Amino acid sequence: MASMIESGIEFFRQGGYAFYVWSAFGLTFVLLIAETLQLRQNRRTILSRIGRLVQLRNSHTGMADIPSTRVNASDDSAARQPAADSANRSGKQSPRA
Repeated sequence: MASMIESGIEFFRQGGYAFYVWSAFGLTFVLLIAETLQLRQNRRTILSRIGRLVQLRNSHTGMADIPSTRVNASDDSAARQPAADSANRSGKQSPRA
């Protein structure tokens, strides 16, 4: 039992370098927490700015009551074109009304 306590104490002493080792661990931990908090704040700021820009755009275009649509980055312009245009590209004629 005494040897376990002594080995535990020796672990925390770190061979005479305890101040350097534990201050390095402490500083690293503090910096990781600070970076996490700063990233969280930056995210909130960016989302707030985007929200204000969307509101400003909607108020100027008269679309305040229409929710904005979200387009995925994987969508290409051909997928967003009307079906009649894709039929014309394939050589088929679209029906006329």
